[in-house]
Amino acid sequence: MPEGLVPITLPKLGLTMETGSVSRWLRKEGETVRTGEHLFDVETSKSANECEAPAGGVLSRIVVGTGVELPVGALIGVIVTGKASEADVSAFIKNYQPQKKA
Repeated sequence: MPEGLVPITLPKLGLTMETGSVSRWLRKEGETVRTGEHLFDVETSKSANECEAPAGGVLSRIVVGTGVELPVGALIGVIVTGKASEADVSAFIKNYQPQKKA
């Protein structure tokens, strides 16, 4: 993973959760976020949950808007924690591969 780019992924919020959707983003692209801050809400077939920013920095890109059903682990946004160009962010999104769970 390139330095200074942190993926925001759709979290697994329960043992049986396979898909979900972002129901609300609390920050806009270009706004500063803090680690652990409530950043977005996720809806599943069973519940709605508040989700935290995985890192502090700038919310560079919202990859997926609200209401789109996605698999757990899908890339939904990118936080820039250092110096990264828009081209770096675009390349990161294009080449992103979800982490394999053991």
